[in-house]
Amino acid sequence: MKKNILILCATIIAFIAIYGIMQNDRVYQNTLGRVIAPYERNDNWEQSQPMTTYKKFSNQELIQWDAVHYYQISRHGYDIEKAGGDYIFAFFPLFPAVIKVFHLSPLAACILNFILFAISILILCKLFLPHSKWTMNLLIYLTFPFLVVFLIPQNEAIYMFVLTLAIYGFMKQKYWLFFVGMFLAALTRPSFSILLGAFLCTEFFFMVKERQIITTLKNTLLRIFPLILGTLSVSLIQLYYQSGTLFKFAEVQKYWGNQLGIPHFLRDWSYESFSINIGVICLIFTPLFVLFCQLFLQQFSKRRNKTLFTSKNPQHYLLILSIIYILGNALFVIFFRGGGLQGLFRFCLCNPFFVILLFYAFQYIDKIPIAYKLFSFATFSAFAVFTLALTPFSTYWHFSDSGLFLMISAIGLWLFQDFYHKKWYQPCLFATLFLNIVWTTFLFNTFITGRTLFL
Repeated sequence: MKKNILILCATIIAFIAIYGIMQNDRVYQNTLGRVIAPYERNDNWEQSQPMTTYKKFSNQELIQWDAVHYYQISRHGYDIEKAGGDYIFAFFPLFPAVIKVFHLSPLAACILNFILFAISILILCKLFLPHSKWTMNLLIYLTFPFLVVFLIPQNEAIYMFVLTLAIYGFMKQKYWLFFVGMFLAALTRPSFSILLGAFLCTEFFFMVKERQIITTLKNTLLRIFPLILGTLSVSLIQLYYQSGTLFKFAEVQKYWGNQLGIPHFLRDWSYESFSINIGVICLIFTPLFVLFCQLFLQQFSKRRNKTLFTSKNPQHYLLILSIIYILGNALFVIFFRGGGLQGLFRFCLCNPFFVILLFYAFQYIDKIPIAYKLFSFATFSAFAVFTLALTPFSTYWHFSDSGLFLMISAIGLWLFQDFYHKKWYQPCLFATLFLNIVWTTFLFNTFITGRTLFL
């Protein structure tokens, strides 16, 4: 565990060092300045002013995008007049409450977020990995191109932490801890519908084979009760601030254009997140969807001895729950945003369920013949690259597409981790990790300058 803590500390130190170095104009112009496209996207999806040297920032400059609303709530509650509209009810109260109770400046909130993220990863390592694989899997996880989400003053880190507490309680059969974690998760983000749906689908998945209806009903009620209670608490808090309706947080989603429809004209709020989101669709959602359909069909098999998973095993249960949760989030974005992919990678990957898949599912992937893994990886990677290349939104290749290639590299490192002790593997791993830290500094600078919203 000490080695993992050192790796996390080294990662954040490397991030700070690289960001500091890139504040030097001469260094920047001779390194990243040569590869970063000189553009900034405006409201009309056109290029405008160029990007320059990394910006030195203050607490005030960390309050960008959604952070503005969280600090607004921490200072004034759900005050519609001060917020300038009832859209403020879309933001849930736990993170603003933490800011207010502990008097967190934006920089302090960033530090707290990284600490919560690190604690969550260490707990999940202990729960789902043999000790001998802790270091390797942590390094692989850190190569995925979304670390910046846990370094800015928004609620992803606290959401990940409270869900990790719930998962720990579930694994250790401590219902009170599971209850607290799920209750707080419902206070952090509008996760009620996806999480509740994921639990219902998971219970149904196991009931098909096990046929234990009474047990299924009991477990379902116990697992969704803290979500229902937490969401009701959010409604009551917002009613106190004169929201006017019990489900105001759902009503105001209209401002984000969330409505059921067929996706068309794939797009995003930024080039940076678009490339990562294409990777999520092609490299994670598509194979997961095929896998889940296969597993679900197997549940209808009459040969009970072929059952791979049982609800009595908490790791099996959480693995199926994780698959359904990620698929649910992806399907929501795909079919409720008319082709807008904003938020996809954040909803699907920045949570402990994705970590569970990475840490626990490889024991099943490892049984697949190497030739089949190589063919599948090459096929899905080519699918992702051609999708990005042929989509009108992404008209030409530039540095902002790096997120996709980091995603491809990270997936490859995970799929072929049984080559960890080969001479070529570890240099590839550390090179990808270094490039991802550089990418993270780029996204962080993009965030604090308020040029594009990559979330």
